[in-house]
Amino acid sequence: RGIGKEVAKLLAGHSQADTIMACRNLTACRQVADDIRARWPNSKVECRELDLSRLDSVHSFCQAVGSRPITTLIHNAGVMAVDDHRTEDSFETTFQVNHLAPFLLTRLLVPALRLSDQQSTDSWDAERRVVWVSSGLHIFGHIPLSTGIHRADRCGGIRDIAYRQRGLLGRWKAYSDTKLLNAMMAAETHERLKEHGITSVSVRPGTVRTDIT
Repeated sequence: RGIGKEVAKLLAGHSQADTIMACRNLTACRQVADDIRARWPNSKVECRELDLSRLDSVHSFCQAVGSRPITTLIHNAGVMAVDDHRTEDSFETTFQVNHLAPFLLTRLLVPALRLSDQQSTDSWDAERRVVWVSSGLHIFGHIPLSTGIHRADRCGGIRDIAYRQRGLLGRWKAYSDTKLLNAMMAAETHERLKEHGITSVSVRPGTVRTDIT
């Protein structure tokens, strides 16, 4: 259960849009896809593996789908208040999964979003957009722009955002900061891509019962 499942049902089912579900758990993804096809036999939905805790997975996903026109990219996957550990890429998990990997995903799929202007056959909607699922907790976020966000040293500069002394407050603070980054990225992406007819927005989903961890 979760926001992604309901969005997939809306797009592939109700709206009959060609839909790619990018998921870490392919077994659960395929179950959702089967449920959608059972309810809407004419739906076009497929599953692709995407693990945001691995940047090589982001690259592989984009290589697999990047040649196809994309009209809508929705950043919904994320983690919340997880324990402190580093990913295989040496980044703090919350920072990478909630912000860094979605940023990379967007960057790599911009050509596909621009391609859809000429080649899209999706009858659902011709408008192109990037949607970032943020949170009301973004109001508690604070990004120290002068101490890390622009620095390339992943083990040094990123620490100022990654919270070495986590605890419960630290875990929630890291989550709030990444949700603020989602809102900031939505605004910046819109400024950079609006001349190409691509809209970028962030949304606050409110209180939703999901299995997010």
